[in-house]
Amino acid sequence: MKMRKFLTVICFIVLAQPSAFAQLANDVDLDTLIPGSSGEPTTAVYPTGFPARGGDVDWGLALSGGGLRSAAFSIGVLKALHQQKLLDHIDVISSVSGGGYASYWMYSKYDGDPATRFGDGAFDDSVFTKNVCDLARKSEFLPLRRMIGGLFSSDDSAFRKYREAIEYTFGANDNKTRDEKRNVGEEPLLPFTAFNQKISATGAPYFILNTTIAKDHTKGKTKYNIERSFEIGPTYRGNSVFGFAEWAGDPAVKTWCGGVALSAAAIRFKLARKMPNESDGLKDAPKEITMYDGGFSENLAALPLIQRRMKNIIIVDAENDAAYKFPSYQALKKYLWDAHKITLGVEKIDGFLSNTKRGKTFKDAAVAKGFVKYQDGAESTVYYIKMSRPDTIFGSKEKGLDVEGKPLPKPKRSKTRPTVCDNGFPTVTRESLRTGMLSYSQFINETWTWRYLFKALPYINYNFPELATVDQTYYRDQLEAFIGLGYLETLEMKAYAPLLSSNEAH
Repeated sequence: MKMRKFLTVICFIVLAQPSAFAQLANDVDLDTLIPGSSGEPTTAVYPTGFPARGGDVDWGLALSGGGLRSAAFSIGVLKALHQQKLLDHIDVISSVSGGGYASYWMYSKYDGDPATRFGDGAFDDSVFTKNVCDLARKSEFLPLRRMIGGLFSSDDSAFRKYREAIEYTFGANDNKTRDEKRNVGEEPLLPFTAFNQKISATGAPYFILNTTIAKDHTKGKTKYNIERSFEIGPTYRGNSVFGFAEWAGDPAVKTWCGGVALSAAAIRFKLARKMPNESDGLKDAPKEITMYDGGFSENLAALPLIQRRMKNIIIVDAENDAAYKFPSYQALKKYLWDAHKITLGVEKIDGFLSNTKRGKTFKDAAVAKGFVKYQDGAESTVYYIKMSRPDTIFGSKEKGLDVEGKPLPKPKRSKTRPTVCDNGFPTVTRESLRTGMLSYSQFINETWTWRYLFKALPYINYNFPELATVDQTYYRDQLEAFIGLGYLETLEMKAYAPLLSSNEAH
């Protein structure tokens, strides 16, 4: 028994790394947007009734898994999309695991007022620095002692503690302490339907949380692991095997942050949840189906957007990929072709992977343009943002200069978390994020005394930005470095300004 507990702890520690880790009217009634509302059998089609934030449903954003690293990087991406007014055109945000942390953080700061531009509550210059400070203040997300303690709790208790950690860190700022958050229960938390009447052209994007169905539920109907990816939205849930059904409000996952926790439930034997199966797409299916972290099936969260033929798809890839093998991209690419004869291609990534003499780091592009080509010849445009070290941002290390010819900042690290966040913060700028990110990167990769030891340890990556931590915590400079990198990479969407301007009016 003692040995079993010991092995369980080791398993938990390993998995605890971030790696495991139509046009419609503005007053559309989201309650009617379920598959089959146009007469199709609910088990035969993908739900397509998403409201457009403009003319057509033509922009989708996919936020990958990757724990706190992905959350921070994705927040930087969202900040840049908001600044460039591209967030105004995103119709659907599909997320998995850590990407869902970032999505929930953004939605939690939306007041639902029709006069409020979506994203302002999180990213407007007047509040962004304070919001990041608040996030850093609460960034002792799941320290090792709490994770190990969760192992010896009941499964329900472990899931509740995980959900509470997500709500405390990424939920609404209400000035409650962690202990106070534990005692509030579920009633004050955002329900899935919180913004149903505000998801429209003048409100918020539709959202999808992606999970994974346990393999034994599919009755041999799934040939590919990706086919076990299961979608949860505010008005429906399902996948191509089980079909799709109207969301009925499952007792296992009552709240929005509970859905995020399920999408990020990497410790399957403790955090997996059973949910009622209300669809009839699979004969003899169990009355309850077990689900856990969506990263175990499709870690990019791009499949729902491709299946619906979104005209423009932004894929944010912040998964743990120290060798830059693009495993989730390659798995999705293979599945789409083998199962559906759909071609996914991103030239700079495919070229990098095919070069047998390539380096160990992807430096070719901050934003790589690609495509999805369907059997009937229709195409979607892909903008692939890989968390990496693009030369356009990091410049030439040999010369000691960045890409703009300026000296790299002096390496430093500050192991601190703010204790309070008041008003009066300086405005975050491209330069401030760039300086902080490059400084932290140089410190970790070139200066930190312990870097050689950590590089030698198994399962631990230590080469920014491919950092994996056993403790699911971040200090302020580390958090801001990942936010800064996501922000800087996504600013390079401006290279596609002529194409994007043609879509300004949707």
